[in-house]
Amino acid sequence: MPDMKKIYFLMCIALLFLLLPCVVSAFTVTGVTVNPTGYLTSGTSVSVMYRVDCSGFPSGDELRMSTDLDNPQWAPTLIVNGVENVRPVQTGSISSITGFELSYKSGDEVSVRIVLTGNVPVNPSPSQNLMLIQELDYSGNVISSSVYTLSMPVTPTPTPTPTYGSIGVSSTPSSANIYLDNEYKGLTTLNMNNVANGNHIVLVRLTGYQDWTQTVAVLGNSTSLSATLVAITNTTTTTTTVTPTPAINSTTNGTIDVKSSPTSSKVFLSSNYWGDTPLTLDNITPGTYTVQVQRAGYNIYSESVKVTAGNTSYVTASLVLSPEVTTVTTTVPTTTITTVRTTAKSTAKIPTPWPSDTPTPASPVSILAILGAVGVGFVVLRKY
Repeated sequence: MPDMKKIYFLMCIALLFLLLPCVVSAFTVTGVTVNPTGYLTSGTSVSVMYRVDCSGFPSGDELRMSTDLDNPQWAPTLIVNGVENVRPVQTGSISSITGFELSYKSGDEVSVRIVLTGNVPVNPSPSQNLMLIQELDYSGNVISSSVYTLSMPVTPTPTPTPTYGSIGVSSTPSSANIYLDNEYKGLTTLNMNNVANGNHIVLVRLTGYQDWTQTVAVLGNSTSLSATLVAITNTTTTTTTVTPTPAINSTTNGTIDVKSSPTSSKVFLSSNYWGDTPLTLDNITPGTYTVQVQRAGYNIYSESVKVTAGNTSYVTASLVLSPEVTTVTTTVPTTTITTVRTTAKSTAKIPTPWPSDTPTPASPVSILAILGAVGVGFVVLRKY
């Protein structure tokens, strides 16, 4: 009976040694190279070359390889005692080689050289595998001691920057007015939350002290400012009432942009004068409005405009000259007509009139000639 117990004990030890290869890894991975090296980005073509040593691989087990690459292809080459046997290319995310193909006599050197190619998937993560090699037993269970993993070498995802930050303002002396981008916020000390990313102007104002301003860049962080106010040295104290500029809510209100030809024309919105062109009307409550553009000597331009939240409506007014009654005075030049009398000696021969029975009256010249002759005769007679 003691001999039977001894034999039973030896049989258990022998069985344990027979089962030991099933729980110890039957392969090793060597010569892993990845091209390209370094971090991988979406869509990059990748080639992975490695070698799996399988000497003593159990015939009932399976060598299974998988990858998270897109469009993968596996090109295996079985090498036994230095003799290479190229196997057909396999496609798909999983490639397997049975233990029957890998099991040879004890002492034979058996290995598989694999060339894996594929593309990096969209939005890759380190949790994805560039390559995963496992040994499955005859029941299809993974032997936990025979797992090799090569993670995807991708660029770490940066931590997203918050959209808003905060600005804390204190002052000496305290209880000073705080303005953020010309909008009143309160009195110091004050912490302003939900400040959008970007550059902002902080103004600290207190009566009797000089204004303190500083530009702050918000990038989803918290910024603390301490303003030391300087007193005004002059003896005259001027009290200034600051009317904060109302904040423009670009989300709920809209804008109207008005241009005209000619420019410098007056703009009226619903009969209220706003200014001269070119002009931008901000912070307009959504709705339909009548925009009028006026200028002396021109017809009034009127247009109905619909304002929507967060948008800009455009008005371009081409003014037309007004028609006017114009009196035109025409001067008609006076033409003076001058009559010129010209006396010309005629060369025409005048016929001698035929003697008439009617006696011709004596002319005064003839009478004078006769009287002259009588006088001359009288003088001659007296001398002799």
